[in-house]
Amino acid sequence: MANLKLSFSCATVDNRNRNIIDGSVKPEGIELVYSKARNIDDLFREILNEARIDISELSLSNYICATGMGLKYKAIPVFPSRHFRHSNIYVNKNAGIKSPSDLNRKKIASNPEYFVTASIWQRGILQHEYGVHPSNVEWFVWKDEKMPFKFPNGISTKRLQKNPWEALESGEIDAVIGPTRPPKENMEHIARLFPDVKNAEAEYYRKTGIYPIMHAMVIKDEIWKENGWVARSLIDAFTESKKKWAESSGSGGGLEWIPIYLEEERAVLGDDPYPYNIKDNRKTLQALIDYCYEQTVMTRKPSIEELFIIDA
Repeated sequence: MANLKLSFSCATVDNRNRNIIDGSVKPEGIELVYSKARNIDDLFREILNEARIDISELSLSNYICATGMGLKYKAIPVFPSRHFRHSNIYVNKNAGIKSPSDLNRKKIASNPEYFVTASIWQRGILQHEYGVHPSNVEWFVWKDEKMPFKFPNGISTKRLQKNPWEALESGEIDAVIGPTRPPKENMEHIARLFPDVKNAEAEYYRKTGIYPIMHAMVIKDEIWKENGWVARSLIDAFTESKKKWAESSGSGGGLEWIPIYLEEERAVLGDDPYPYNIKDNRKTLQALIDYCYEQTVMTRKPSIEELFIIDA
């Protein structure tokens, strides 16, 4: 019987997918036809609005928020992108922000959009850990949303007329959140909100047990409904690709102190901080669902079981 031929796209920056992309790991019964995304932002917009690709990486917050808007995909518990985001909260040094709670009543840009997953996490952390409620902030954005997500009462955004980093450097806004970092040149008035960011993120994990998930892999509805075995085949293949990557990356890529940093990281996060299942990610997934529900006008809060193919 011929393999099922499916189109596939993801972010090539994640080396855990490398063996899937180059074909050295093949999902059983599936022939993946890989296409490199021009950029991750365009890929997500295509998945959310056009549904032409069979299997793809997708922003997890966008996926959660779009489930009640006719999205034609279902997620599997494969999470190719996780990041703590304390390190991506930047402030203007002259804005009088000495602690996270000082962000109340400030002008903050969510870069590039309000509903990007990193910003959902950052707002949730700032609200629940430091008392900074989104309604107490004046919000700015740089780009249009990928879908017409709805804002809760008391929340609106203004469009920046210049790059967020330029606006932050000049003092037009007080802070920037999101997944990006400022350019190195000509940014003398910008600093991280958390100066000792590594310890701040480690302490957050020790306190909450949450390692924020950014993206998940999704399958087009018509594919997995007609071929229920596809989900398990893909999970197994991505797991094998991740395993091969881990076995080959122990040298630290030739940088002298990377192995030491890896030892420190494993002491906090464990040997496999990227588990591809629901059980080990339930607390993190539930936190993001809660934050999405709080920060958007969703008619109801979806359950983890509704969002993921978990019986594969």
